[in-house]
Amino acid sequence: MLTSLGVKNLRSFKEFTSIDLKPITVFIGKNSSGKSSFLRILPLLSQSTQETTNGPILWYGRLVDFGDFNNALNNNTEEKEIIFHFNIKVDERYLSYRYHHLYVSNSVEGAQLDIGVKLTITNPNLKTITKSVEINIDDTFLKIYLDEQKKESNIFVWNEALKIEKKVSVINSDGEFLPKIMFLMNAQDEKHFKIYPIDILSFGDEYLKGINFPPIIAIKKKNKAFYDELKLEASLLLKKYFHNKTTDANIKKILDEPLSKVSQNQIMKSLSKVSSNQTTFLKNLHACKNNLEEIKNIQVFSLINNFNSLSSYLNEQLKKSFASVKYIGPSRAIAERFYRFQDLQVNTLDHTGSNFAMILNSLSSEEKSGFKDWTKANFGFTVSVAVIDSHYAVKIQTEEDDNEYNISDMGFGYSQVLPIIMSIWLEQNRVRGYNNNDSIFVIEQPELHLHPAYQAKLAKVFALLIAYNKKNDLNVKIIFETHSQSMIDALGECIEDSDIDFNNNDVSVNVFEKINNNETKTYKAEFDKNGFFENWPVGFFTGN
Repeated sequence: MLTSLGVKNLRSFKEFTSIDLKPITVFIGKNSSGKSSFLRILPLLSQSTQETTNGPILWYGRLVDFGDFNNALNNNTEEKEIIFHFNIKVDERYLSYRYHHLYVSNSVEGAQLDIGVKLTITNPNLKTITKSVEINIDDTFLKIYLDEQKKESNIFVWNEALKIEKKVSVINSDGEFLPKIMFLMNAQDEKHFKIYPIDILSFGDEYLKGINFPPIIAIKKKNKAFYDELKLEASLLLKKYFHNKTTDANIKKILDEPLSKVSQNQIMKSLSKVSSNQTTFLKNLHACKNNLEEIKNIQVFSLINNFNSLSSYLNEQLKKSFASVKYIGPSRAIAERFYRFQDLQVNTLDHTGSNFAMILNSLSSEEKSGFKDWTKANFGFTVSVAVIDSHYAVKIQTEEDDNEYNISDMGFGYSQVLPIIMSIWLEQNRVRGYNNNDSIFVIEQPELHLHPAYQAKLAKVFALLIAYNKKNDLNVKIIFETHSQSMIDALGECIEDSDIDFNNNDVSVNVFEKINNNETKTYKAEFDKNGFFENWPVGFFTGN
């Protein structure tokens, strides 16, 4: 689950700026304050992961247009690099089986682990490439520099207790943010290895003999030797705690399981478990005032030992998060008087809302009735489809009138808000499969052409969706930028309303301001538990 998003040197964000992603995250600020640029990072990353690209970022795509690297780079920075930072909260209940060894549950509910990922990109020779990747777990950092020309890299791992450096070969895969590593290959190894993917090294020797390619078996042995040496170095750190008759081989064997963990908490638990018969070791370790420092030492080695599994998992989670982005832009489609029937199956709204009528018409009779009742209950109008010869039309009926009218004859606001309303309704009613509970709505100016009363109702629907998600253990986030005081006030009223399971921890309001040299800074304006702002910028909406 993506919990925060940060950036540095992108457009007006010269300094590192990070924003926590709450169930509802609101961006406010004057025009050209940078809020839209930050908001569009998620659709930028979404289009980058869903298209086949030659680099990590697709600057110009179906959803958003940042131009190119040089257009996106801050004008005042001397650093020719852009940094993206992500925080991911790992819930082990949803871990894929092949990664299960990285974590051990603390409870029935499942342990959670916060992981930070920093991606630094640059643009030599007009090609955007990844310069470095950094991972942070428990304030232990792993950083690897990537060089497309050399195919080798230094990998650094450090915390306050220890720092180590290793030379490794780097294996990059198209469409992945994080690479894989293995022992430092020579030219002959690289020549043979190009034929097969890195995952083949996890296959058994009998299988490798079966494909009749002995060099791969030799490469696998070299790679195993690299990791065996790593484990030996880790065992030497703890040797002083063992009985003097305990061999290096036995210590190394004891460390096999702890070195398969990545968090300090799980390393400690695993170490206590596997060394339960090593009374001297346990006595000395617990007597040591700095035993946590020794755990940190092991974690330094464990991050290298588990880097490939961790890399696969983080790539999977980042791509999953960005694929879940549902972006609705500010330029939404204008309603038409009639629509032609098309035998197309559509499940997701286009970011302009241009296929709203097609989705509405594709709903079953029961679904159409449900959508009609839902819009009436929440907004005071109904939406329906009327078949006219070989075409169909979208009809609106309001509380003030018993007649239905073609949407093109109604106020412009209906055509602008209906794509948002439909997206929320689809989210609340969609059928979910295993490990398919995430959605991130990114909406620009949801209040466009809406009366303030409807703006407030829309904000309340957002809060009701979050309450529904909490009740059903779903992970849905709504991120929007707005100039609407009515929407902000309505969120405060929802916090105050005891009938809605929505509180001040479910929402954050982030204020964007331009400062010297056309740079953006942000700060939070927070609600208290009663729905009142604690630090609202005075005169924000009035300009006074």
